Formats: sequence, C-alpha cells, structure tokens
Amino acid sequence: MISILLTDFLRKRDVRCQKSEHGDEGLKIGREGLKPITDFIEETTAANQPFFVWYAPFLPHTPHTPPKALEEKYLKLTSSPHIAKYWAMVEWFDQTTGELLNYLKDKGLEENTIIVYTCDNGWIQSDDSSKYASRSKRAPHEGGIRTPIMFKYSNKIQPQINTENLVSDVDIVPTILSLLGLGKGNLPGINVLDELALKERKTIFAEAYNHDITNVDVPTKSILYKIAIEKDWKLIMPNNEMVKQEATTEKEYYNGYYSSEHQLFNLLSDATETTNLATQNPAEVKRLTTAINDWWQPN
Repeated sequence: MISILLTDFLRKRDVRCQKSEHGDEGLKIGREGLKPITDFIEETTAANQPFFVWYAPFLPHTPHTPPKALEEKYLKLTSSPHIAKYWAMVEWFDQTTGELLNYLKDKGLEENTIIVYTCDNGWIQSDDSSKYASRSKRAPHEGGIRTPIMFKYSNKIQPQINTENLVSDVDIVPTILSLLGLGKGNLPGINVLDELALKERKTIFAEAYNHDITNVDVPTKSILYKIAIEKDWKLIMPNNEMVKQEATTEKEYYNGYYSSEHQLFNLLSDATETTNLATQNPAEVKRLTTAINDWWQPN
C-alpha cells in the first residue's frame, strides 16, 4: 500500500479548506495546525487504504503574519520588515512541513509514502511593501518560473541534488507513475529518476498568464508569454495581442507585463537576465521560436 504526500510552496488554493481565492478557511491549514490532515490520514490507514494528501497551505503567501518569535529572529538580519516577515513565513512553512514528515515517520508510514515538493511560482519579496517584487511571481523571468522540485521515497530514491538537467512540473505525474510501476500513457513529461531521459531532454517550456482570465471559454487567450529553455539559452516570446508595448511602471510589472519584444538570455553568463541578446543572435531566436510553436498545441 503506497500513499502520496504532495506539499506545495506558495500555493493559493486548497479545495478542501478554502471558500474563495485569497483566504477564508485556507488560512487555517498550517497556521492553526495539521489536525484536518492527520485526522484524514488516521481515517484512511484505519481502513487499510492508501491516502493522497495535498498539503497546500497559505504559507508563505500573504498575509504575512508570522509568529512573533520568528519575525524577531529575521528582523535582526535585514533592515526591511517586509523581507523579515517573508523569511519568517518561509521558516513557518518549513516547520509545518517538518511536523507533517515527522508525523509520517512516527506512525510508521514514511517507508510507503511518496513525498513530493513543488512550487507554483517564484517570489522575490519587495523590500518596501508586502507585495512581491518585479521579475518574480507571474513573470516569465527566472525569479518567476525557476522553482525546486523534490522527491522522497525511503529506500527507493537515493538522495542527490541535480542542478544541471532540465525538469518541469509536468514530470511529477510520470515520475510518480513510474515509482508505482505504471506507465504514463500519452501524458507529457518524463520520469526524472530516468538518467537517460534526463540527458536526452534538450528543452523545457513554460507559460506566463494574465492574472485575470480574458476569455473563460478560451483560456489560451490570456497568455502573456511563452518560454523555452535549452541548455544556456532562454527565449521569452510575448503574445503581442496582450503585451502591446514595453512596460514602464511598477504597476505594469506587478501585473506581469514586461517586454513586448522577443527576449533572449544566456542564463550561464547572465543568470539575472539583464542583457537581451535577441538582436545579436537571430538564428537562436528563430530556432527557439520554432521549438515553442511546435510545442504549443493547445486543444
């Protein structure tokens, strides 16, 4: 009997515990303890059934209201109270996740539980407000889309850190299915534990969307950017029906609008994406644009 625990950093929606988009019952999970989760696990294990738990607390998403002791700890490390609160919220999330993992271990459930950590977006904390800074959440830049993915399965996965190969959230389900001895069918993604598949993968893709959907019936109309990353190169391709001009204000940045031009970066030499190399490398822009168009086949 194998169970699955999925933890999700910065996640905004927990369908079991949240009534609306930004809070309500969802603010209780983690902040007020893990009893709903542990009660559910107790119920399923008593019935000799596997469980699937998606632990997606409102931590460290705003509102940033950390325990006083954690806030004071980080106020000593930065002059910005907003950054201190954010760091404190991250540690609070870490503490609750550790509590959940310790619970599985204490109950003898760790060995047969696949644990996955993912993150729905990056977040660079603004130093002068509780909001995220530009080029982070909802942005096509690395601060918005480069996030960690972790798998833990006792005695089945050997611990390692891989910072060289390209992976994506689309790989989570194929990896879990492989651990369960099941095929992935027609699903996209690869088993990240397959070293050959990792080495053979050349490119990954991503999208950045407008916060407010433009057309409920055609969600692809709300896309702002399509992104391709291949080795050192990264291309950000704007949807010029949505992004019609260069952003010039903080509000535009906050809403996810940046450049209306193709942006090409060499991530190896320019990790902060400060120099657009599109004009100097038209062949790379053309090649990666073709790759995006070949990949982008929405139903």
